[in-house]
Amino acid sequence: MSNYNLEDPYDSLNKITEQIYLGDLFAAETEGTLKDKGITHIVSIGEDPEIKFEGVNYYFFQAMDVHSEIISWHFEKTNEVI
Repeated sequence: MSNYNLEDPYDSLNKITEQIYLGDLFAAETEGTLKDKGITHIVSIGEDPEIKFEGVNYYFFQAMDVHSEIISWHFEKTNEVI
């Protein structure tokens, strides 16, 4: 279920749980969105945010958007971050 914000179409975050959101690079680089949602950690896959903010912890790993990519190798570290 998407929680698309009609009042702010640039808010591209989807709430997964009370503490976990799924969003795009634009959301990761929008300080107001991060502060409004209380986001303190970002796991980025494929593209590392160029714009980073104080008080936010970042973890990035490179992955291709292909069927053969094995992202489970990163789960232990991403689970620690989350």
